[in-house]
Amino acid sequence: MSTAENPSLTAHWIEKVYEQLIVSQWMGNTPNLFSLASISSFTINTATEKENEKRSVLEMLTKYSKEVSLAKVNRHLDETKAAYSSLGFPILDLEARLTYRAVVGASSTFGQTAFEVGLSFDPLLNVPYIPGSSIKGAVKAASRLGKVIPDDKMLRELFGNGLVGRLDFSDAYPVEGGVKGYILIPDVLTPHYSKGGEDVLEEDKIMPTPIPFLSIAPTTRFRFLIADRAQKLDQPFLETLLKAVAVAFSLGVGAKTALGYGAFELVKAFVEEGGRNA
Repeated sequence: MSTAENPSLTAHWIEKVYEQLIVSQWMGNTPNLFSLASISSFTINTATEKENEKRSVLEMLTKYSKEVSLAKVNRHLDETKAAYSSLGFPILDLEARLTYRAVVGASSTFGQTAFEVGLSFDPLLNVPYIPGSSIKGAVKAASRLGKVIPDDKMLRELFGNGLVGRLDFSDAYPVEGGVKGYILIPDVLTPHYSKGGEDVLEEDKIMPTPIPFLSIAPTTRFRFLIADRAQKLDQPFLETLLKAVAVAFSLGVGAKTALGYGAFELVKAFVEEGGRNA
């Protein structure tokens, strides 16, 4: 009889795989969190006590996020910087610290099956990240909103308008853990006007439904790069660009920014021009 025909066999198979990978293979080691979340989603969806299983998995993912090695993250960014430099592009190397939690990529695969809320996650580097496209969009919006770069022609030149823009933004990765060294922490949202995926429109039928999920821990420090294809990263332009980035990150990147999520403060900025420190 196949597992598709017998749910108990499916649960038994999942339990065995889970035991082999989580308990045996990764005992004493830092597991790949993407794999751990994916495998755990099966145990959650086949568990009789789903909420207890969710809490257990959240605690496990949080615990292991503290043990992830960040040396390879810096190595990856250094290699990206070297590639930019080899092309002759001036590079702005930035670090920013989260002032509160962050949720970036809520519809992403990581965590969504298990907790309904996802997170942008790099399975090779084993860390959450902020896509360069999200940073670019936030900086462009802040440039216009804060009138940092009010000239529409300059905005099109820098960020593109159906064409490649002058600035290239790398993804942002954590290079230092947040509160108590954790990169991920448990979080919860409590929708009142939804039940079983359906909208509830009558006040007497609303029911708070806590949804636990993972968010990025406060004070986690991220690093990212901005390269200038036009090779014109002079001092006046550099100051303008830094102001636009600071405004964008203070407003927040990702989801739930109105509640303070995704807000950063810039803590470091370093310029490298064509492979020579400036």
